[in-house]
Amino acid sequence: MAHLARLPWYEVATGALFLLASFYAFYVLTESPPTWYDEGLYIQVAQSISERGNQTLQVAPGEYISSGFITGGYPFLAPVALSLSVLGDSLFSARLPMALFILLFLCAAWGFVYKAFGREAALLSLLLLATLPLIYGNGKNVLGEVPGLFFLTISLYFLWRIEARNFAGVGSYIGAGLAAGLAVATKPLFLLLPGAIALALLFRFRSVSFRFREIAAAGIAFALPVALWLFLQFGVGDRAGATLAYYANPYGIESLGEIILGNALRFATEATPLYCAAFMLLWLAAFLLRLIRRERILLAEWTALAFSLLVLAAYLRTAGWYRYLFPALVLALLFAPSNLATILDALRRFRPSFGSLFSRALLIGACLGVGLLQLYQLNYSSWVAEHYESTAARELDAYFSMVSPGETLFVYNVPEAVPFIRSESYYQYIATTETMVYGAAGLAALREGIPDRVIVSASDYAREAPLFARYIPAGQLGSYLSLARK
Repeated sequence: MAHLARLPWYEVATGALFLLASFYAFYVLTESPPTWYDEGLYIQVAQSISERGNQTLQVAPGEYISSGFITGGYPFLAPVALSLSVLGDSLFSARLPMALFILLFLCAAWGFVYKAFGREAALLSLLLLATLPLIYGNGKNVLGEVPGLFFLTISLYFLWRIEARNFAGVGSYIGAGLAAGLAVATKPLFLLLPGAIALALLFRFRSVSFRFREIAAAGIAFALPVALWLFLQFGVGDRAGATLAYYANPYGIESLGEIILGNALRFATEATPLYCAAFMLLWLAAFLLRLIRRERILLAEWTALAFSLLVLAAYLRTAGWYRYLFPALVLALLFAPSNLATILDALRRFRPSFGSLFSRALLIGACLGVGLLQLYQLNYSSWVAEHYESTAARELDAYFSMVSPGETLFVYNVPEAVPFIRSESYYQYIATTETMVYGAAGLAALREGIPDRVIVSASDYAREAPLFARYIPAGQLGSYLSLARK
């Protein structure tokens, strides 16, 4: 891959991809993708950090609950809180750090691949990641996946550095442990990362030089951000068992076997899981080839592959949302150019007529083809593209700007509406699952007709009509209804 790296336009191409990513990271930032349930909860917690200095959610005027059930932590919520403090409460302020996290992740990914596999692989990996619609669909929302991937990639870089320096140098161990701890503190999904590192060390046991002082330093560096997360995340009244059960099964799925089978079938019937499966199979095939040929495989890649496989296994027991397999797809794309180069090299060895120039052209052409396909989706046929012309956030902002500060609101299980409210005169009912319900005490006020207005989804209004007997529809806010007291 060295020839391409010597061409004078390499830096220009890299810069152009970062400019492309910057454009899409900030393009119609508040409308595409639309704000939704989980983002509303995370923004509320960030607002609480900004305004009250703790991680809580308001369920009634002057009444707050712990955010222990929120599967997101301070490594990304604190920057959002800082942005809200400096720029004021708005969806733009909340999402601004998320756009920056997208660019930070791409920088970390490019830098890691540059060091581990060379400049050409870094450029092609950046092409595949910068054009991936899911990066912007999951990354522009206030969610933990992209920040978590940023910290994970930093950890992979330090694992590469540890190995490159023959397992010497305590600084790299501290960096790897600290970055892994920040990833875990960002989102519980990244609790799989320590397990992935352990599996990588197990498979590479004979070729790893274990230095226990350095490993202890890495363990302490890992534990510190995790301990801080536990301290900030959970309140005195949080029940550890219930919280851990929620983290393990956040959607309260009862028929786990049926869900696992249904999600497994998605990898053969639905586009995004199929796409993920294709790149994972490419990775596994290249990995197997290198094992057969007894080639050295980086400890960082062992870790990344183990983590991705664990993510896919964990995905099988979820509600099937694609963002739960998103980290595995991103890492598969990160390593895709080097994996494809391995496959093409094997074909060239099998058929000598399959020249190196033709092999390189195929590699570059395949990555360009995938990048162009993703770029088309990013512009025309993805979830983010569907909302480029949306005005939903603007309408919510305009609606709540006209609500008098003296009015009391009731927000029924649409937490994404709360960040638009201009006062603290509101009740909130949150039902993340049938068993994880918060703010239920406020339903008495709703039945008595105390709040002046109610914000509820059209589906919940139809399903729970008797609960809103004292109210009548007074307007439509996208998929939400505004109810006024009779």
